Amino acid sequence: MSNQDIPIHKYGLSRAYISSRRIKVDTRYPEVAHRHNFFQVLFIEEGSGSHEIDFVKYKATPNSFHFVGKGRVHRVDFGEETKGDVFTFPEELFSGSETEMQLLNSLAFFRTGADPILKPSSSNLEDLNEMLIQVRKSLKANSLDVSKFLFLAFLARLREAYSKKVIQPTSEASSEFNAFRNAIKLVGLEANNIDEIASSLKMQVTRLNQICKKETGKTALQLLHERKVLGAKRMLVYTSKQIKEVSLECGFVDVAYFNRFFKKHTSLSPSQFKSEYKTN
Repeated sequence: MSNQDIPIHKYGLSRAYISSRRIKVDTRYPEVAHRHNFFQVLFIEEGSGSHEIDFVKYKATPNSFHFVGKGRVHRVDFGEETKGDVFTFPEELFSGSETEMQLLNSLAFFRTGADPILKPSSSNLEDLNEMLIQVRKSLKANSLDVSKFLFLAFLARLREAYSKKVIQPTSEASSEFNAFRNAIKLVGLEANNIDEIASSLKMQVTRLNQICKKETGKTALQLLHERKVLGAKRMLVYTSKQIKEVSLECGFVDVAYFNRFFKKHTSLSPSQFKSEYKTN
């Protein structure tokens, strides 16, 4: 890319609402990797190809759901025969009440680092398909309030189906963990001090690590490092920034130290990763 930023697709409607469309594939125009300032749920009824989300390629298999969280970088490469739905909605859709925001925060499949694919069991798929029919009808009829609450119920049902493959955290821990996630977003990739982040949340590092391990099986520092590595990968591959610039944005003044850090987590140097990824 010639510019310094990853392309951002912005929510196009003037109000917080759900938009939907059928999947249409035109192989003449390959999709460029991009990120959203909104959330997306893709339902693939049938098809082939792949869907790359943050450097991981997932197969497009029939009767599967793909989740793209706000800010995640993705690119689809579906076969022409692929059919299904794409639902798009902004974070503001959940601003009606605290309960709605709690629902959004509980949707683990939208989180960076989470498995973004759900292949429901036949019984769950039947229930989800019935709900999808109702959501489609309400959207087609332009019944804004009805479609919103049907869609929120649909997301809750997806969460329930997803929980069969992932252990879900308790609501209390989720609230504290979400505070940590928000804190590391605010401090940016250059943050290195977990003690300062824990202090800003008015808790000890030991408590913070307990929360993070309960949610993810990883310590707060491990999650911070994962965020840095992912941010570095995105800049190396999707922007024209030099390794020195990437190093500084990730909080490393010493480029050699950044190189060692990156290689420790990826088994490749930044230049090797950039070259290998673009070759593939």
